[in-house]
Amino acid sequence: QPGRAELTVPAPLEAHVAERARELALAAFRAVGCEGLARVDFFIEADGTLRDYDYREVKVSQTIISHAREVWLAADVSKFNRPAMVEVATLSQIDRLFTDFKPPEPFSALIAEAQVQCTVAAL
Repeated sequence: QPGRAELTVPAPLEAHVAERARELALAAFRAVGCEGLARVDFFIEADGTLRDYDYREVKVSQTIISHAREVWLAADVSKFNRPAMVEVATLSQIDRLFTDFKPPEPFSALIAEAQVQCTVAAL
């Protein structure tokens, strides 16, 4: 329908673009000292829930979160206040948040209330 967003998984990327995205993701993973599994691409709603569109990916993410010693979330400012259908987690389940700009309200208050350590990356 016109005006509707379409979710395409996997994204129709040229092979060299997909490979570069994998390289950058791995470099970021290693740069922050991660081990094991990592998951990306959540949306953060105004009530502090982390959401996604694909219920299958949500189940995987929930399993990873439930077994993690610490949960770190990297989310650029465009991920805040974006609605999605399926709840992955809440901010209270996140230990550290890394973002590119100070989170807009009401997120700063929600992050503080959930006692999440928030780091704004220097650009």
